[in-house]
Amino acid sequence: MAWLLGGAALVGILAGAELFTNALEHLGERHALSEGAVGSVFAAVGTALPEAMVPIVALFAGDSHAVGQAVSVGAILGAPLMISTLSFGLLGGFLLVQSGSGRQLVPEKRGFGRDLAWFQGLFGVGAAALFLPADAHVWRVLVSMLLIAGYVLYLRATLVASSSLVAEGHGAVADTDLYTARLWGKGESRYGCNC
Repeated sequence: MAWLLGGAALVGILAGAELFTNALEHLGERHALSEGAVGSVFAAVGTALPEAMVPIVALFAGDSHAVGQAVSVGAILGAPLMISTLSFGLLGGFLLVQSGSGRQLVPEKRGFGRDLAWFQGLFGVGAAALFLPADAHVWRVLVSMLLIAGYVLYLRATLVASSSLVAEGHGAVADTDLYTARLWGKGESRYGCNC
């Protein structure tokens, strides 16, 4: 029974990912956003919210504060490591399999560099904060505020750069109709919207 539930959950996750990705493509195209802004901001927020809740739940709902802290630190440090290893490896494998089809992954270099620089800087600050003493409450609050401010500045930099990237041909494009419009019978096509 557990295998059946696990398989059903996997199918649900894959279907949700397909619907989510399709909706993001349309959001980016409609609002003239760059591919990088759609992926780095909207897709990242949508996919990171569930994993961002794990440390919060572990800290406040767990029986032991020490266990909650260990789970939180593991989740915060483990998620980027998993994404940068397993996800990049899978992406590279799929691209290698599709290499004969003429499809290529060509990241926009300025946006890619900007994203990595912000990530490394803010992740470094967060990792360094792990070494603050447990009783350094003021410093922990300051680091938390710095990380939130850093993310807001990153969002601003990404969205400001988006318009010039769209002008250079890096705008988000939806390759298919909006799936949910088909499901609800709204009849949206790539050439107009009835919703």
